[in-house]
Amino acid sequence: MKFFNVILLAIALMAVSCKKDDVDINTPSSVEGVTVEPVVGGALVKWTLPADSNFLYVQVSYQKNGKTYLSKSSKYVDSIVIDGLLNKHSYDFEVQTVNEVEGGQKTSEVTVVNGITPIRRPVEVTYFSNQLTKIEGVTADMLDTYTQETTEGPKESLIDGNLNSYWHSAWSSNTAPLPHWIQYSAGEKIKMGAIKYNFRQSASEAGRPTQFGLGISEDGSTWERVWTSKSGLPVTPVATEQVLPFDANYESAYFRVMITSTSGNTTYAHLSEISFYTMKEDLVDKEVEFEDQHY
Repeated sequence: MKFFNVILLAIALMAVSCKKDDVDINTPSSVEGVTVEPVVGGALVKWTLPADSNFLYVQVSYQKNGKTYLSKSSKYVDSIVIDGLLNKHSYDFEVQTVNEVEGGQKTSEVTVVNGITPIRRPVEVTYFSNQLTKIEGVTADMLDTYTQETTEGPKESLIDGNLNSYWHSAWSSNTAPLPHWIQYSAGEKIKMGAIKYNFRQSASEAGRPTQFGLGISEDGSTWERVWTSKSGLPVTPVATEQVLPFDANYESAYFRVMITSTSGNTTYAHLSEISFYTMKEDLVDKEVEFEDQHY
């Protein structure tokens, strides 16, 4: 009888031990330090992995349009981006680890992060460089130049409509290195997105601009370079009007069209004509567009 009782005790202890081992094997370890950060159109869910790897994957659940969505993440990474969300809603996220077992799943405790509002998708602008509207009403007193040759090439020639006249930067005195610039003070904030220009109608290519930049200013004193063209712009044919769109329409009351390099690497520059333009632009609200397409 005593021997029989010993056997029963051993069997019971083995059953308890097996049950404990079963729990250890199948009940996953929890992740810690769960945080959720809003991103554009979604959320970044982050966590700290446990010291052991007793889980199959991390599951993030949330509700959208009244439905529950599940996203699975590998046991070897510590974050996941949930996208396809809207800024006008806030979202609650539940994070837990999962093990697949016979007959179903075993999960860790759930960590909940509530009330996350995604960052709104931006309004994007599309520019049409082949659809330009000329900025009218430009007069000589709205222009200034750096530098200015005193013996020829006044700034007035830039807008007189005569290809045989021209502006020339200083070469006989008060010379300065590039960049030289043509400043346009509009008197109020406007948008500028392109220029057209003509070369001085001379045989020599020296001094024709091969690269431009654009500066803008709020007060006419402090300037910011906002755009630079590609280098090596064409300098021929001399009779052809050159069209140079920027990468965007820039809004300001003060503009400087800077000549940053010239043919022949001269320290002077010249042009026959210059005119200023606004590109056609279309605004697309990406948040509204996404909602229309997916909700």
